[in-house]
Amino acid sequence: NGYYKLFALIGTYVYPKVQYSGHNFEPLNLKTKSRHDDRVFTYGSTGIYASPTNRKDGVLSQHDFFDTTTSKLSVEVAGGACNINLGKANVKITLENCDEDIYHQVFTQNDVYQEFDVPAHVVFARIISLQQTTKGDRQFVLDTFTMESRRVDLSLVDESGEDWEQKQSITTATPSFSPSISPSKSSETSSVSLFSNATKEGSVIARFQYDGILVMRPKPMEHDQGGSCHPYKITDTLRGISESFHVLQSKQSFNVEITVSRLIIPPEYEEDAIFCNIIEESVDINVSNNIGLVSTDPSDIAVLDFVGDEEKIEYTRCTPPNPCSLPVIGL
Repeated sequence: NGYYKLFALIGTYVYPKVQYSGHNFEPLNLKTKSRHDDRVFTYGSTGIYASPTNRKDGVLSQHDFFDTTTSKLSVEVAGGACNINLGKANVKITLENCDEDIYHQVFTQNDVYQEFDVPAHVVFARIISLQQTTKGDRQFVLDTFTMESRRVDLSLVDESGEDWEQKQSITTATPSFSPSISPSKSSETSSVSLFSNATKEGSVIARFQYDGILVMRPKPMEHDQGGSCHPYKITDTLRGISESFHVLQSKQSFNVEITVSRLIIPPEYEEDAIFCNIIEESVDINVSNNIGLVSTDPSDIAVLDFVGDEEKIEYTRCTPPNPCSLPVIGL
């Protein structure tokens, strides 16, 4: 619990020596010094004179120490696996089992990746504010981050003074930075969540990643006779633009491209939307074709009865009740 007591014989000089796994400790207050027989007490040297007078005067009590050891904590605040800069973040650091009124620090982070010197203890990192540096609302991102914190154990430092995390990872090591891809406003694939701690060049990473909203946009690849006419064009604040008006000749096969992306920053205006162009391999897309023939619909069954087996397959491809589950293929 942090308290200690030394039993000393009267007439002796006693001093505490605080040691813990390579950490350094210093006296907390001025009561760490006393004088006896013209000898000034210093920790680790002359010691405190144990006498009834010093006990009565309180010289023997409340010799407190604090740990001056620090360690590097790397914080990443990113939009998707593309590492989009979300803006200026304030990162609050607290200690495990320590009241915030006794210790907390708030750091300002302007980049995706930044390092901070913090006490070599078990720390918690939390995003408490996020200011936009480009257009686009950030409140929904902040609402997500404020519900989360990252616990990082920085307490283990060996006697040589090196961070223990330089030698081994404290968790399963997830790569801190994905391949460097500049996310443009037209990027249209998706992202992967990396909410875990990992080591990077001797420091431990607390990563905050907002993966945005999964957006899908179907587009016929050929035979579209609608041209540039899109009377049903809709701009949705969260999901971007939908251009759903297409003219296709009946009884013809055509290919549809479904672009999958994650909307990281919703647009204030159409051109301000920012997407992430990395998507996890585990994502599958369910495609339900509602312009084909449905094998359970009475009117469609009457048509299917007059076509061959190969045509039936084409007409009913991905139609209810059997939609297609398709993997997302990176370009």
